[in-house]
Amino acid sequence: MCELVEVLKSKTSSECHVGKCTKEGCNVSLEDTPSPHLLIDMDYSALEIPPGSRRCDFLFVGCEGTRGAGWVVPLELKSGSPRVTDIVEQLQAGAQFAEARIPVQHKPTFLPVAVYGGKLHRAERDKLKKSQNKISFRGKTYEIKLMRCHTPLKNVLSRKENVK
Repeated sequence: MCELVEVLKSKTSSECHVGKCTKEGCNVSLEDTPSPHLLIDMDYSALEIPPGSRRCDFLFVGCEGTRGAGWVVPLELKSGSPRVTDIVEQLQAGAQFAEARIPVQHKPTFLPVAVYGGKLHRAERDKLKKSQNKISFRGKTYEIKLMRCHTPLKNVLSRKENVK
């Protein structure tokens, strides 16, 4: 088992570990994603996130086999048209959750992902490129990657520009 996955598994309740990435009519296929992996449903009260606090929908953590730095991917799913201000706050909350639980010696590839089903208006797409709408993780900022509902997560993980 991958140490990164084991660390997150030990720091979260098993009741929030799920096998499917689906919310309100939007889903993401985990087929052919790095394995082993862990998918955390961030809506579970067992995570002890204060009520009313922002949170992303899921946190994906995975490795290719037992070696390698692995992936940390906060995911926000929107079946309709997404609003950048909401997505940014929710993905940043996911990044903070992961950062607080992953020891600094782990150097995962970080990739915030917004998944949407509706139309993404040009103005919203342009907002994503602005520096204030990037996600911070361990002192670096990351652009939010977009993908459509009902597509495989492996599509964004395999893009060469994502690899550090």
